[in-house]
Amino acid sequence: MAAQHTIETRFTREYGVRYPFACAGMAFAGSTPALPIAVGKAGGVGAFGVGPLPAPLVAQHVATIRAEVDAPLNLNFITFLTDESHIALCEELKPAIVSFHWGHPRSEWIERLHRAGCKIWEQVGSVGNARRAAGDGIDVIVAQGTEAGGHNYGTLPTFVLVPEIVDAVAPALVLASGGISDGRGVAAALALGADGVWVGTRMVATTEADVSAEYKERLMTANGTETTLSSLWGRQMGGFNPMRVVANKLVGEWAHRENAVPTDLESQPVVGEMTLAGQHIVLRRFGAYVPVASAVADIEQMPVCSGQGVGVIKKIEPAAVVIEAMMREAGDILAKLSPSRG
Repeated sequence: MAAQHTIETRFTREYGVRYPFACAGMAFAGSTPALPIAVGKAGGVGAFGVGPLPAPLVAQHVATIRAEVDAPLNLNFITFLTDESHIALCEELKPAIVSFHWGHPRSEWIERLHRAGCKIWEQVGSVGNARRAAGDGIDVIVAQGTEAGGHNYGTLPTFVLVPEIVDAVAPALVLASGGISDGRGVAAALALGADGVWVGTRMVATTEADVSAEYKERLMTANGTETTLSSLWGRQMGGFNPMRVVANKLVGEWAHRENAVPTDLESQPVVGEMTLAGQHIVLRRFGAYVPVASAVADIEQMPVCSGQGVGVIKKIEPAAVVIEAMMREAGDILAKLSPSRG
């Protein structure tokens, strides 16, 4: 059923969407068309997580998404995995949004993408990096607090970081990221001055997210105190940064020994396998892959990325149902806080 209400902010006006809601990029979980299509149809900004995928495959997925929904699409890149072919693809496809995380995009890329008509977003974890992004022409700053799941550069909790970044980069648009899993979090983020929210973990716990059923089950049963910022996975990758995950057996076994983790993955035992972009992937201990839907793997040895807002997730539901519920709750809260006056 179509929604009968909206929440209007500078973000919704700028991007022509019903809700101030953006799905996080989430390579793997959001690297198939289903999730961005569902988010776009629900009135938010959907994201396709490019991650390690080659440009030709990304083009195929974008075509599928555009055939299903006429809504702004965010192509989300891990900066250090991005190359010339990806930027050229964006110049050709002209997605509404190109976003970056895990490194500041080159000034040349910013100029080229703007010339192509793309808006550029960057996820940052500090006031200093937010100022740099805004100063270099980034259109939307995604303020990532320490509560956020997955690769995390946060330096402060979300509700401390967001108002500081809002003040630092005004009048640039700001999205709040980290620990936002229901309408109460949305309302709070807007009250702190954010123009919208960037939601990851709650979108992983949807029917459309391309992760294993066991991963989703963990998100339904975990609480925020069971997450930890871990440096176990992905040390072999350039520009390494930690991941917030649900603690599992491997986390417990390597507690206080993270600096001793080997960086040579070939020396590590196989913990499973999966298919990604049509390729068979052998999963080894300490590798950075999360278990996608095709994975046959020991989840106790793999990163189960999750933010600290996981404790309010009780069901795996379609993305549209989740977004509508979050926005309805947020709207009700905002209406109570600002009652109409006769």
